[in-house]
Amino acid sequence: MIIKREYIKYKHSLTGLLCSHHILYIDDEEIFLLSHVNIYLSEKCSSSKNTSSRYSRVLQNFFTFLVESTNKDNLIPEIFLLGTESKLKEWQIKRIYNRNLNDLKRPSEKTIYNDACLVHDFYYWLKNNGYHSPINVTSKKWIANFKSENDLLSYTHKHQKNIKENKTIKALSRRVQTNTSEKNILSIEEIKKALSLYNDHVYPLLFKFCSFTGLRPSEVVQFPYHGTGLNSHISSWQNMEKIYHNETNFIFNVEGKGNKLRKVKINCSEFASLYSLYQPHLIKRRKLYRKKYNKECPLNILWLNKTGTPVTSKMISDRSYSVNKKLDFNFEFYDSRHWYATMFMVIHLKNTNGELAYNSAVEQALMNQIGHESIVTTYQHYISKAQLYLEYMKKDPRVGELYSSQELLSLLD
Repeated sequence: MIIKREYIKYKHSLTGLLCSHHILYIDDEEIFLLSHVNIYLSEKCSSSKNTSSRYSRVLQNFFTFLVESTNKDNLIPEIFLLGTESKLKEWQIKRIYNRNLNDLKRPSEKTIYNDACLVHDFYYWLKNNGYHSPINVTSKKWIANFKSENDLLSYTHKHQKNIKENKTIKALSRRVQTNTSEKNILSIEEIKKALSLYNDHVYPLLFKFCSFTGLRPSEVVQFPYHGTGLNSHISSWQNMEKIYHNETNFIFNVEGKGNKLRKVKINCSEFASLYSLYQPHLIKRRKLYRKKYNKECPLNILWLNKTGTPVTSKMISDRSYSVNKKLDFNFEFYDSRHWYATMFMVIHLKNTNGELAYNSAVEQALMNQIGHESIVTTYQHYISKAQLYLEYMKKDPRVGELYSSQELLSLLD
C-alpha cells in the first residue's frame, strides 16, 4: 500500500469557480481516493499551491508511517482511521531518531512539532465536521517531549534493540543538549537590537502595532488613515478620542487570509500611544507622497516609508529579512504576532492560577482575534509558550517593557 499525492485543477460543480489543490490516494493494485483528507485539503489549501503542497506532504508522511507501522492484515483503505495519540507521538520521535542517527540538522524540533500540529488539525477538522476522529483532539498525549530521554529510548528499544543504551542516549539527545539557536522567546535585548536595525521608523511601529493586535503583515497595512464603510469610525486619534475616551477597545474590520472578513479589537490606549509616535512622521510622509505621485495620499493609506511610499507586506518581509541577516539569532516580523498570542495565554494562565486544561471560550476569543479557523493545536502551542514566558519573567522581569511606548520611543530617537 503506497500513499501518493497529485495536484489537480477542476471547476467546482456548485459555484463554477476554478479550484486547485493536492489530493492523496492509495495505490495498491487499485486506486483508492482518501476522500475525507481531500475534502480537508480542498477547504484549507485551495487558495495557495505552496500551502497545499506542505499540508499534503505532511499528511502523506504521517499516513505512510501508519502503513509502515501497521500489520498488513490490519490495513484498511481509510488509513487515517488508524491514527491515535500514541501513533502521532511515535511519528515525531521516529523523525527525531532518524535525523540524529544520520547526524542531520533538519528537520528541527520546531518543524516536527508544527507538522504534528498540522496532522492534529486534520483530526480536529474530522470531529468538527461530524466525522469520526480516532484521536481525542482535546488530549495532550500526542505531544512528544523532545527533551525526554525516556521517549527517545522507548522508541529505540522498540526498533533498534541491538544498539547500546549509552550510545543511544548520546545520539538521540545530541540536538536537545547542544541546540541553543531555537529559542521560543527572544530576550528584551535581542528584540531591541533587531528593531534598532530597521532603516525606517515605520517598521518598529508596525511591529509594535502587531504585537498588541495579532495582525498579520498583510493585514496591518490595510489599517487606514481615515476609514470608510465598516471602518468609517477610524481616523486620527485626536478625532477618535472624542468617541472612545471611555472605551477600552475599538473594532478594525480587516480582510484576512482567504479573503475572509473579521473584527479585530484594537486597544485604545495602545493605539493612542502608537499614533502619537507616528504622527510627526506621518505629516512629513504624506507631503512626500504628494510630491512623489503628484496627488494627495489616499485616505485608506496610513503607513508610509521615509520616501513617501505606501508600505506593503512584501516591504515588511524584505526589510525584516535584511535585519535578520545582520543578527546572530533568528528574528522574524511574525514574532510580533506570536507575542500577542503568547500574552493572550499569559493573561489566561494568570486568571486561572496556571490552569492548563483546554478552554473552548479562550480558544474562540483567540481564534476571532488572530483569524484561524481551527486552533486547538495553536492553543496548546501558545499555552506552552506562555508557561515559558512566565519562567523567563522570573529571570528578567523587564521582558514586557519593550512593548511600552516609552521603550519604543528610545528606538526612534
